[in-house]
Amino acid sequence: MDKTAIIQQLREWNDAVLSAQARPFLEPFGLTMRFDADAFDEDERRDSDCIALYKGGSVFEKEIIYWIDYETIAEYFIREDDCSQNAYKEQMHINIFHVIGSALVEMFSDWYGQGDETFDASADNLPEGPLRSLLRGGSDPKLLSALSEEFATCHQEDHGQESPLYRFCLQYQKQCLM
Repeated sequence: MDKTAIIQQLREWNDAVLSAQARPFLEPFGLTMRFDADAFDEDERRDSDCIALYKGGSVFEKEIIYWIDYETIAEYFIREDDCSQNAYKEQMHINIFHVIGSALVEMFSDWYGQGDETFDASADNLPEGPLRSLLRGGSDPKLLSALSEEFATCHQEDHGQESPLYRFCLQYQKQCLM
């Protein structure tokens, strides 16, 4: 398959995952999500370590802005000779939910200590670990990336309950409904 066709397929899977899974997941938080390459400068987009970028702070405007490097992903699939619809779908799901995980941690950590005692107690009652540390003001990009990766993978594999961030999201949603 040629690179242009793969990129088109990836874009279609991005739109499908965004519509069917990401937006419904974000709705209870009052959040939306938008792909916007122009929100990132060229240096950010050329960073070979990042195939998906989250625009830090965009969550506070109630819209998670992100970008995905379709070209790099397409080149990977060509190299690995894995041009299947399942591979495209999985890759887009993991990229989108990795971005969501990063944005939610940023949002939740900003809320901590802002006067909502119930929210603070739920963060304080988390077991010692990366999520608790990050929500209580810790700042470690590698820790955040690992937590977001775990969140995305567990969500994609329908094992969301295995992710501390996913469980915290469900707990928060439940508290809001009370």
